[in-house]
Amino acid sequence: MRRAAFVFGVAIGWLLISFLTITTAISAELSNSPSTAGATRVVSLKAQTYTIGGTVIGLEKPGTVRILDKSDNESVSSNGAFTLPRAVKSGTAFDVKVGTTPTGQSCAVQNGSGTVANANIANVLVYCTYKQSVATLNGSYDVAGFNINIDKDELGIGVAFDGAGHEGNTATLIENSGGTITTTGNSSSSAGPYTVKTKNAIPVLTTGGNNIGAIAGQDADEFFWIADASTKDGGGLPALAVGVSPLQNGTIAELAGDWIAVGLDQGSDPQVFEGKLTFGADGSVSGTSTSLDVNGVVSTFPYSGPAGTLTVTSGGQFSSGGGTLGYVGANGEFLVETYTVSGASPGLTVAVTQGTGVTLATLNGVYTVGSLAFSTASTGDGEVFTLLFDGAGAYSGTYIENDSGTITTGNTTSGTYSVTSTGVLTLTDASGNVHTGGVSADGDIIVAANLTAGGAEQPRMFVGFRQ
Repeated sequence: MRRAAFVFGVAIGWLLISFLTITTAISAELSNSPSTAGATRVVSLKAQTYTIGGTVIGLEKPGTVRILDKSDNESVSSNGAFTLPRAVKSGTAFDVKVGTTPTGQSCAVQNGSGTVANANIANVLVYCTYKQSVATLNGSYDVAGFNINIDKDELGIGVAFDGAGHEGNTATLIENSGGTITTTGNSSSSAGPYTVKTKNAIPVLTTGGNNIGAIAGQDADEFFWIADASTKDGGGLPALAVGVSPLQNGTIAELAGDWIAVGLDQGSDPQVFEGKLTFGADGSVSGTSTSLDVNGVVSTFPYSGPAGTLTVTSGGQFSSGGGTLGYVGANGEFLVETYTVSGASPGLTVAVTQGTGVTLATLNGVYTVGSLAFSTASTGDGEVFTLLFDGAGAYSGTYIENDSGTITTGNTTSGTYSVTSTGVLTLTDASGNVHTGGVSADGDIIVAANLTAGGAEQPRMFVGFRQ
């Protein structure tokens, strides 16, 4: 028994020595103070903490937005990643909001609330847009529209918006209905109310009570709407209308340079097209155009015209020959045209001038985008997208669709984008559909079309403005 007790005591002794050795090693490793011989060592274990952050988009220089989470706050003066200064424990609830916003802008938050769960929060999105109201749309605009379902385009010249919610008569209305051209003076076909309402910092233009679109946020030189995109009165037939405040006292020489044009053409085999064109100071034009028709066939052909092919009047009226007529926007970087010669198929073209120094960060913020597509040779759908571009190559958003009178809302989309230094744009959605086009040098305007042969997507054009 004594031997057993002795062996047991030795074992206990070795265990105690081992415990003290391990405790001393842990204490020396974790303590911030140097170990002292004979001193009592205390193990100090700190709980893991995590940060809360995300991305800011759409902030206009030199503005600053203050981002808040309870007592924590951070002032951010540039787009890109941000992190709030206070680290928190797992299980902490967060509720990120916007405090002070830049002059002339409104800001809001997506993915702003939740609970930290053993990981940093990095997906909070703070976005800023330009403040708009009915007074933003004020003056005389020229409006081009195209309705696939009824084979008609229109050019409304001198459409007055009074800045108080009323769209007046059109001074001159030129219509191409299946190749038959009519011109009407003092037309009231589009007269009616309009509103601009902002929800979650995103402004929405509504005209005629049922058409939904957007105004270009920075300068209000352009707008668009998709006809009957609201469920308020049920769905009528979709159409795309694009308006510009016209360039005054402009010349062709001022428009000389490289442009990207997209559009829809009814034709015998209705199609979408994209052209990369060079306008000469003498009114010449050269380049190539690629089209996708309703049969899934892609065609490429050269585009050229001698001096004098392009003309522009002092009031901003633009023609590129072949019976097209439209207007250049006041900023000189955007134009819109319809087909206005007898026998020509109805259609609509929009174009943006190319610049230099364009990067992923140029396309940054909230964009409202209108699209129109052929479903068949005589039917189609219109869509209004709200897209958030992160300035780093990704976008996401929602859209409303009017598919030949059937309205759906709450649709979602996402994808990636790339740009060249001259503003050539490629959008690839999550389904793999590829759309190509252009973005203006200041990032305020985008145009695009899909040109994939035999693809699942219909011939479709897009035009959108940063909010």
